[in-house]
Amino acid sequence: MKLKQKEIQILSITVACFGLLMTTSGLIMNKNDKPIIKTNYKLDVAIEKTTAQAKKVEIKLKDIEIDINTPLSVDVKDYIENIDQISNDVISKLELDTSLVKVTEAGNYKYTITYGKKKYLGNIVIKAKEVVTTLTAKTIVIKAGSSLPGDTKEYIMETLKDEEYKEIYLNLDEAKSKINIPGEYTYYLIYKGSRYDGKIIIENPEPSGIQIVEKDKETDESETAVITKPQ
Repeated sequence: MKLKQKEIQILSITVACFGLLMTTSGLIMNKNDKPIIKTNYKLDVAIEKTTAQAKKVEIKLKDIEIDINTPLSVDVKDYIENIDQISNDVISKLELDTSLVKVTEAGNYKYTITYGKKKYLGNIVIKAKEVVTTLTAKTIVIKAGSSLPGDTKEYIMETLKDEEYKEIYLNLDEAKSKINIPGEYTYYLIYKGSRYDGKIIIENPEPSGIQIVEKDKETDESETAVITKPQ
């Protein structure tokens, strides 16, 4: 049987479509049946610290505060806040410089600690001592006939510098004039233009002994009397 031209074209198209369908089906099946292989890649990164890095600790300096005329420490360890974290090897290489600090003059100063090429800067405060401008006079107690203290320091509560004691005028005239008479007397101090009054109490001396006096003629009994003498 001889096919017509049109029939031949239809048959060709049909065969082509069938072939394409089979090819596509085969590819799909092949893809679905193909085993999936998962590969896990593990990256191990080792971080190694050098000895220098492991031991590297930032040095922290102290803020120092001392009174005027107080000597500075020459031990570098006294200036480091975190000294317990610094190795002895590093400490031995630290250089302390306090040359800019004047301990005889109150004020704020800088000091440095150098390690290799790195320099650390710290603060030192030199404090002026408080100036005593007022005094507190003591109450002095002595026995009649005794001597008054001769040192001005004995008459005031505050502690002054030696040169400041020399500025005090002490007047004991009243007590000195009645040193053998028990009683309460006033003395005064003059310091920096101000007057401060104090007390001197002169007490009776302790009895120094007992003496037997003559017998009473009526009772025939002996009487005793306490003999008091100035010490």
